Amino acid sequence: MPVYKLNNNNFVVGTFSSVTPERENYDFHIVEFDKDANNISERNYGGYRNDHLMDIAECPDGGLILMGYSNSKDGDIKSWRDELTYENGGNAWVVRLGKNREIKWEKIMGGTEISWFRKAVYYNNKLLVAFHTTATDIDFQSPERSKGGFIVLDDQGNITDKKYIGEDMIYCTFDSQGFLIMLTYNHDDYYGTYTPRLIKIR
Repeated sequence: MPVYKLNNNNFVVGTFSSVTPERENYDFHIVEFDKDANNISERNYGGYRNDHLMDIAECPDGGLILMGYSNSKDGDIKSWRDELTYENGGNAWVVRLGKNREIKWEKIMGGTEISWFRKAVYYNNKLLVAFHTTATDIDFQSPERSKGGFIVLDDQGNITDKKYIGEDMIYCTFDSQGFLIMLTYNHDDYYGTYTPRLIKIR
């Protein structure tokens, strides 16, 4: 369950919650509190099926980035395409919210197997969103079955670049000098070992 402290000292707690008792599913669910723990707002985002929120990031304008995966193809998932499937365990879904917590844009990406977004940072005025996928087709065409990396999006939600950098993206952040630090790992199927990789980008 992600908890994020905003620049205005408010806190946003992310979880998943059913919208109505009649629906046995859950959506991206965020609750915002002020520094005295007063509830400021509470919102749900998603579609008819399950949508799982994994992390939250703040935008320079005070908006939010929500990321995780979705099994829905309706509701708030306006970027759904018929070539995708929701029978794969989930598609990676990222949502850009404005200061009023209304959706500015959202993007869903996937293949015939599960994919998810797990971390986001701003770098040189671009949004980098880390992903993990076991798909090898549609949006993640690559011979490696399990892989991680990141996509780069502009402020309108258009994808400007995509990089594969390891088997899984575990974490990404900035260091004190403003460099982007990414932690990934590679898995050796023969020996059954996991080798961490620490990557720094100027």
